[in-house]
Amino acid sequence: MIFVQRRIVTQNPELIENGDFSTNSDWSTSNSSINTVEQKGVLNGVGVNSLLWQSILTQDETYKSSFTISDYNGTGTTRIINNAGGVIYNITSNGTFTITFTHTDSSANLLFQALGGGKFSVSNVSVKKVDTETPKENNLFVTISEKLNLTLNTYLLLVFESDQQHTKSKTILNPSKDEVTLNERIDKLILTEGGNSTETTDGTVKISVAGFWQYKIYAQTSSTNLDETSSDIVRLLEEGKMTVTDTDELTTVEHTNQVTNFIHLNS
Repeated sequence: MIFVQRRIVTQNPELIENGDFSTNSDWSTSNSSINTVEQKGVLNGVGVNSLLWQSILTQDETYKSSFTISDYNGTGTTRIINNAGGVIYNITSNGTFTITFTHTDSSANLLFQALGGGKFSVSNVSVKKVDTETPKENNLFVTISEKLNLTLNTYLLLVFESDQQHTKSKTILNPSKDEVTLNERIDKLILTEGGNSTETTDGTVKISVAGFWQYKIYAQTSSTNLDETSSDIVRLLEEGKMTVTDTDELTTVEHTNQVTNFIHLNS
C-alpha cells in the first residue's frame, strides 16, 4: 500500500467583529445606525451619504464575504465600496449574498454605502481571507524498475481511482527528471497533490477526496498520453491500494482481545 497526503488548506479566521450587530460596537458609522434589537446595521441615504464600515482589509489580498440585505428600497445608490470609492458590490435586492473580491486600495476600510435616497439594512456580515492551498509533495515507494528496463524516453502514467466515488486522477512522471529515482529493488516516485485538474502531465494532480483508492502505474512511450488503452502503453508495471489523507499523521487502532484457549490432552 502507498500513502498520499492531500494539499494543505489554511482556513483563515473571521475578520469582522460584531457581524451579527448584537452590540452597538466595532462598527464605524456616519449617517447610519446599529439596531441591536433587530440585529442589523441601518443605512439611510436620503439627503446624506450614509456609511457603515470596519477597517479590516489588506491591499492586494483576496477575500470572501457573506451578508444579508433587507429593507432595500430600490432607489438611489446602494453598494459596498473601498475607501477610494471603488465598487466592490452593487446592492440591488434583498437577500443573502456571498462574494469574492480582491482589495485594491491602500486603506483598510470596507464600507457599506447608501446615498441619493437609497436605503437598506445589513446583517450577518462575514469577511475572511480566501483559504490558501499549499500543494503537498509525496514520496511513493514502489517496485517497478525490475519489471522493465526504463530508459530516458519511457514515461510513467499513474492512474488513481477512488473506491468511494469511482472518480479518476491521472498524471505522468518522467524518469529523466528528479521526480523518479530508480534502484534495484525499491523505486521512489515524487507525486504532488495540488492544483485544480485531475488529469495532468507534470506530476502535480488533484486527488478529489481522502479515503481508499486503487493505483496503477504504466510504462509508456508518450509524454502526454493519459489513455490507459492507448498503443503508447508498453505494459502495466504495478497496481495496488492507496490511502489518501488530509493530514500527515496516520492513525492506527489497537484492539485488545481476551481469548481463552482450551488445551485437550489425551491421557
